[in-house]
Amino acid sequence: MIKIIRPSDDSSFMARFCELPEKLVHNQSRPLPKKEFWGYLLSVFPEVNKELFIVAENGKDVGRILVNTSAGNPGVAFFGMFECEINNKLIAKELFSTAETWAKEQGALSVIGPVDINVWFGNRFQTDGFEKQYAWAPTNPIEYYEFALSCGYIQDQGYSSKFFDTLGAQVERTKVGYDLAVSEGYSFRHLDLDSEYDTNRLYELNIDSFRVNYLYEPITREQYFKTHIQFIKGSDLSLSYFIVDKENIPRGYVYCFIEDDCLIVKSMLIQREYQGAKLSSAVTHRACLEAYNRGYRKGAGVLVRDGNVSDKLREKIGGPYLVQRYHMVKKEL
Repeated sequence: MIKIIRPSDDSSFMARFCELPEKLVHNQSRPLPKKEFWGYLLSVFPEVNKELFIVAENGKDVGRILVNTSAGNPGVAFFGMFECEINNKLIAKELFSTAETWAKEQGALSVIGPVDINVWFGNRFQTDGFEKQYAWAPTNPIEYYEFALSCGYIQDQGYSSKFFDTLGAQVERTKVGYDLAVSEGYSFRHLDLDSEYDTNRLYELNIDSFRVNYLYEPITREQYFKTHIQFIKGSDLSLSYFIVDKENIPRGYVYCFIEDDCLIVKSMLIQREYQGAKLSSAVTHRACLEAYNRGYRKGAGVLVRDGNVSDKLREKIGGPYLVQRYHMVKKEL
């Protein structure tokens, strides 16, 4: 027997909701956030109009879903935190149907996902390239994506991560932009997450640049600090840089780290009025050169939206040895 459970139905609901992913058999070898993460993320966004659901079958929790409306995208609801048993498509169908009913009741005209609260957080299904799993990327079983399609969702915005073993070629390709930026007085320095100025500047740059992203909506400075800054504080930022103008004002940054002997370019952005190949090439060159000088020969630009100008930085350096593809899905109600 299948039963839908909401937070008001059980005082232990939140504990059950947060623990469910790690209890699913197929998730035993999959990178997952700690169970406390889900409750923490929800607590940082108390103002969001949302509902949580658990599906239980014969007394056992077998699926969960979050659905919320988007303040920045009128008429749109998001589904997220989606998890379910993969051997029973009916569980997924029940979760999607329940979320869609709630979304309609809120006046939503479409549902898009997976999005955990908003697109600043876990979003996209991994759809191809499962040879390697990375904790910073979607790690869903392919069945989740297939379940969504079988329930009437269609493929929406696409993204990719491309991995190359030609880091030296990337260093050479970006050198012209680097040399030009330096000749104009730009310089580079590391990010300091203990500096209030630096963390404020990171927030300002993200708000400025991300507003053109698909399904963007703003978050507060406090919400940004409690999530993005706190999540990477204490990590190795020796390959991450601000690009700074002659007035010592950061105009962009690159956030990079090494994983599996590969330079992962996780995020790179330039303040909108300064955008162009020059500064983006310059700050990319600084990180790639440092990694190359340390002996690394592989690099990856990850989670890049299809059609994004950042994709051009990955051209003409040879074919990738691994491509991971991700998509959102959408359904009109």
